[in-house]
Amino acid sequence: MQSRLIKVSASLTSLLLLGCGAKTDVSTLPTFSYFLEETSTGLTENRLIVTGLESQSALYKITGTGFTTDIPLDKETPVLPRLTLKYTDVGDYKAQVEFFRSDGTPLFKDLLHWTYSLENPDKPIVAFEETATNDIYTVLLVAESRDPGTNDIWIEGDIAADEVPAGSWRSIPQTSKVPLKLSEPDGDKTVRVRLRNKFKNETELKTISIRKKSVPPTNCRAEVRGTSSSSRTLALRLSGDNQGKLYYRVYGDVEASQEFQAFEAPSVTDIILSKGAGEKKFTVQLRDEAENYCLKQEFKITYDPTYQAEGISVKDQALWSDAQVVTVQPRIDHFESDQVLMYIHGDIVQEEGTFAWIPYAPEIQVRLAPINGHRWIRVQYKINGEETNFRFAPIYYQPFVIVQGTSSPYQVVASDIFGLESLSIIGCQESYGAQSFQAAYPCTPAAPQVQITYLLKDGTSIVRQSPFPQ
Repeated sequence: MQSRLIKVSASLTSLLLLGCGAKTDVSTLPTFSYFLEETSTGLTENRLIVTGLESQSALYKITGTGFTTDIPLDKETPVLPRLTLKYTDVGDYKAQVEFFRSDGTPLFKDLLHWTYSLENPDKPIVAFEETATNDIYTVLLVAESRDPGTNDIWIEGDIAADEVPAGSWRSIPQTSKVPLKLSEPDGDKTVRVRLRNKFKNETELKTISIRKKSVPPTNCRAEVRGTSSSSRTLALRLSGDNQGKLYYRVYGDVEASQEFQAFEAPSVTDIILSKGAGEKKFTVQLRDEAENYCLKQEFKITYDPTYQAEGISVKDQALWSDAQVVTVQPRIDHFESDQVLMYIHGDIVQEEGTFAWIPYAPEIQVRLAPINGHRWIRVQYKINGEETNFRFAPIYYQPFVIVQGTSSPYQVVASDIFGLESLSIIGCQESYGAQSFQAAYPCTPAAPQVQITYLLKDGTSIVRQSPFPQ
């Protein structure tokens, strides 16, 4: 490396100053240059290089202490293209070089400096800017805290062919970021580096690695247990198939948008919805460490503090039934992977599937206890071994009308059906139109039988009849 370069050109000037204002004519000299091969070195030899000057056309004299040369010091000798300077002690050196015409006429002199040092760079602090990449391009980071004179780096290993896998020296950019191309196949890449300072002293090799992965994960999923929540804290289940870690982030109507975080699949994590009841929208993204994305899914969750995550209802929201066997629909918010059991009991007949823990099913038939009136079907769940509160569904079995008494006026007894809006009675001399429920209605017969029409809140109606006593 040419660390110092001085040119003398006869085409630019024909005279050079010589001592005390004297001038010397150099118009007959060709253009030539001279320089030290190194201004900083870790070797015990340096070289003075002279180019463009024939030895018979000029002389030079080398003066200095602490070093030796291939020619006598402090003596005019023909110019050599390469002159070796030898020394043994660490330190700074100065060599004065003076040029002469071949007849001994002085031309000019110069003082050359160089430093010999055995100082080694600190151990290299280097790393890739990422742990994995999905293409061949990456960046090698070199610590900016290194010695200012350490600006060369040797790189070898699993790198592209035009990067010279066997290894080469390259300059460290001012940004301390070295662009690098990896070898093409996917897999773990090993790269070995060493640093070199201005004295050409080197560190030992350091091995670092990075993973190249261009194939995204598969079967990526994000799940919530339901579409509503009574709590701002919401469980989120994440899964996917990948060789290595997966990463997720959540942004939108959440307490704080997250940066990507690592997780081991499958995994359940909690997110916190933003404040205030109502519909919340948020997005879940999944990727691997090489930034291969495999999922971007939006969720809509209703935050309602009164919401119940488990329950049971009669199919079609039926409020009554003349049939003893009815279909009920258990419900509990859960992940597909959750182990859910249910225990169904209440005002029902004990049969297979009732009064025992059984696997969760969204529908099951039960037989109501064979007595007219209110029936309560109860359920309790176990989700991953943890029991929930009891929930129930009401239904009215076989609505009726009963005439009581031995003489007129009789007492008409009605059914207190769940969801009863009003009832009307005909067959009595008394007028009962759009009545609210009461325990009994006095009735003086105006027909052979009494009839009650029940109007329910769901808009349906039920008609029941009963004859008067003879």
